[in-house]
Amino acid sequence: MKKDTHTISGLNDLIDEKLAILQNGETVKEKREARKQIIMLEKLIKDVNYKIQNGKHYPEHEVPPKTTKEELLKLIDSVEVTNEPFKNDASIMEIAYNMGVDLSGVSVGKNRFEFVELG
Repeated sequence: MKKDTHTISGLNDLIDEKLAILQNGETVKEKREARKQIIMLEKLIKDVNYKIQNGKHYPEHEVPPKTTKEELLKLIDSVEVTNEPFKNDASIMEIAYNMGVDLSGVSVGKNRFEFVELG
């Protein structure tokens, strides 16, 4: 099998070759293999057509600005690190309640889940 899969016309030529084998093949195994390859090539043409119609968009990678080691160390030192837990105006319980999550009976902060029956 030729490997000319760069154009749709090349794919169509490959399909035509496989159709000739499918019609004039001598063994059943040869015909089955040709049928499988035709189906595979038709899927490839469908994918190529989809990419042509809808475009192929890849995210562009941003190149970070060049910095010196001293500038990088200054940037690292300028970041304030605290050992305090997550701070927010709303507590985790309030957020869960607003989302409709029932946290009754859940013990937070232990290694094992512990169900506590209320009232």
